[in-house]
Amino acid sequence: LYKDETIVAHNKSENVLDKWILSRLNELIKNGTNSLEKFQVFESARPIRDFVNDFSTWYVRRSRERFKSEDQNEKGDALGTTLFVLKELSKYMAPFAPFFAEQVYQQIKVEGDVESVHLCDWPEAGEVDLEIIESMKKVREVVTSALEIRQKSGHKVRQPLAKLSIPENLSQNLLDIIADEVNVKKVVVGGSEVKLDTELTEDLKKEGIARDIIRAIQDARKKENLNPNDAIKIVMCTDKKEIVDEYMVMIKSPTGVTEISYTGDKQVYPVEVEGSTSFSVIK
Repeated sequence: LYKDETIVAHNKSENVLDKWILSRLNELIKNGTNSLEKFQVFESARPIRDFVNDFSTWYVRRSRERFKSEDQNEKGDALGTTLFVLKELSKYMAPFAPFFAEQVYQQIKVEGDVESVHLCDWPEAGEVDLEIIESMKKVREVVTSALEIRQKSGHKVRQPLAKLSIPENLSQNLLDIIADEVNVKKVVVGGSEVKLDTELTEDLKKEGIARDIIRAIQDARKKENLNPNDAIKIVMCTDKKEIVDEYMVMIKSPTGVTEISYTGDKQVYPVEVEGSTSFSVIK
């Protein structure tokens, strides 16, 4: 979806997510190589599953907005790192899953690369930053705890909340990841446990409705088989016009909407918010 022929694979990004997944990759290659040298095939194959899970459910998901960022440096780091990881991972997986590794390699190889992944050299492990691996583990544990509190309080993830307090002393870029993942306005370090402020102000409620509308538009784009780069216009029937107008920029930015107009007639796609909101897509 976000392939860019101008971006090349690299492992030089300073972004904390990129540095983390590269350290995880190096850890996989280093430990797996050591196991293979001892003829421990299962011990070198099994960690692939955990790495792919980290890569898919955390790195790629957390990097989606970076993949389509208007900041070319940010986009280049995210896509370049992803390419690098996929290429090195395909080399590592080649002895264990030869056909899948070849399929991945064929989709990402560029001019000058060897014809097949099975003609590549075995990947070499770079530096393993154990500190960043441990810090990201703490981040994910905090996120899990906070989301459990959210679920018990009855607040869906799309509803922004005011504050999350955590006991872990983490760097600001990691706190930003937590804030975005849990959908809170700020994360503060203090206390002995994870604590979530679940009180909703009117502004938080309105932003929650705007986020519901964004999610509904994204779902509609999928049903309309639109590509990420396709711009659209929206015709909306809603009693939440003042909220849509207030959060117009926020709604337009991730959805590819260039124009929103209003009508009194019910439209194609309903949105589950307080009151009634529905809309149609004009390609």
